[in-house]
Amino acid sequence: MDATSEVIRAAAAAMAELMDRLPDVVFFVKDSGGRYVAANETLVRRLGLARPDELLGQTAVDLFPAPLGRRYLDQDLAVIRTGRPLEDLLELHLYPDRSEGWCLTTKLPVRDAVGAVVGLVGTSRDVHAPAPSAVTASVSARTSAMRVAGSAESARPAGANIARS
Repeated sequence: MDATSEVIRAAAAAMAELMDRLPDVVFFVKDSGGRYVAANETLVRRLGLARPDELLGQTAVDLFPAPLGRRYLDQDLAVIRTGRPLEDLLELHLYPDRSEGWCLTTKLPVRDAVGAVVGLVGTSRDVHAPAPSAVTASVSARTSAMRVAGSAESARPAGANIARS
């Protein structure tokens, strides 16, 4: 194996390890038929599987409940057919306990040396609702900022100059 191949192999292994350490990100690679050829541990766990090799060679239709599986496979095949990425699509997904959640999905075509699409890579990142305390703090900060801005605007006609930091 030449030095470049060794670097690529090592980088791929490091990337897989990195992806396995992201509990709220699903990472996957699919072939031209939309079949899984690689996935991170997060996806394996969410599907209720024990090992990554249990999903290899299967499509989303084989692994996810209808109509989600059909929708995911249709997206895969569209990316592969058109060569156009799907970026930050807000989607419903299911956790292993069948509770629902939301994620932002991105799927990018993988091209060979002559530019033909041979598969895709993708991620689905969980979208978490802000904690109630964060929402309250944000609303308070925004309200205070509007009051200050309103004070500055009402003071201007009187000739006052308000310094802003």
